[in-house]
Amino acid sequence: MRHIFVKEISNYLINNKDSYFLTADLGYNAFEALKKIAPDRFINTGVGENNMIGVASGMAMSGKKIFAYSIVPFLIFRSFEIIRNYISHNSLDITLVGAGGGFSYGNQGISHNSFEDIALIRTLPNFKIFSPGTKNEVVKCCNMIFNSSGPSYMRLGKAPNNDYNISKTELDFGEFYSDGKDLLIITSGNIIEEVMKTNDMLLSKSIKSSVLSLPVLKPLNDKILIKILKNYKIVFSVEENGLIGGLGSIISEIIIKNNLSNIVYNIGLDDKVHKELGDQKFLRLINKLDFNSLFQLIFESYKKHD
Repeated sequence: MRHIFVKEISNYLINNKDSYFLTADLGYNAFEALKKIAPDRFINTGVGENNMIGVASGMAMSGKKIFAYSIVPFLIFRSFEIIRNYISHNSLDITLVGAGGGFSYGNQGISHNSFEDIALIRTLPNFKIFSPGTKNEVVKCCNMIFNSSGPSYMRLGKAPNNDYNISKTELDFGEFYSDGKDLLIITSGNIIEEVMKTNDMLLSKSIKSSVLSLPVLKPLNDKILIKILKNYKIVFSVEENGLIGGLGSIISEIIIKNNLSNIVYNIGLDDKVHKELGDQKFLRLINKLDFNSLFQLIFESYKKHD
C-alpha cells in the first residue's frame, strides 16, 4: 500500500505547491521518487517523531497542507500528547500516515505491534480515520484526504496479493466484495485477505455471506450503515486490531444506540499483551485471525442461529 500511496501523493505534490511531505528518517526504497519530484517539499526531520509533529504543526499553522509519515508505534504512541494538543485541538490540516498496523512488524517484537492506534485517535476531536484494505481503497482514501482539510490519520498495511472484484460501492463509505443474504462480515484494513478466503470457505458450505470493507472509520455514516445492518440478522466484525475501541466497538455502539436487533460477533485481538514474536501470518494464526480460524468461528456461530 505504501507504494500506491507514494504514487498518489507524488501527483498531489506536483499540482499543489503549498503541500509538504515529512518523514522521520523512514521510507527508504519507497520515497526516493517522491524526493526527486519535490525536493524542496520533502523534509526528513531525522530520528525524532515528536520533533516532526512539532514542525508539521508549525507549517500547518502557516497555511500549508502537511503529510507526516512514520511507522505506527513511532508516529502515534510516541507522539500522542503533541498530536492531541497541537493537531487535534487546533484542527490543523495534517495527515498522519502510519505504516504497519496490527502485526505488520511482528518480527520486531512487542514495541512494534500496533493495535491500539485506532482507539486512541478515535478519542480525538476533528480527526478523520482511514484504514484501507486494498490498493483501490488506498487511492479512494487519498482522494478524500486531498479534497478535505483538517486532521486525518491513515493506517497502511501490506496490500493483499489479489485485487478483489467490487460487487457494490457505497460512495465515501465502503465496498462490498461479496453480496450474500445469509450473514454480513464487516472488516477494515488488509485483514480483508483472510476474510475473502473465509468467504470462499463459507460458500463451499452453501453459506452466502456479504463482505463489507470499511476504509473510512471516522466519520462513519451511521445512516448508511443502519440501512445495511437492517438486511442481516447475523453480523460479524473482523479486524487486526484490539477489540476495545476499534471496528467492533464502532459497529456495536451504532447497533445499541439505534436499538437494532442484530446478533453481533466481534472478532479481533483480545485485551492482553501480545508478546509473541513472528511474522504477520504466524501472529494471525496464533490469535485466530487466519482464514481457517475465522471460518470455524463464523460457521459454528452461524449454525447456532440457522
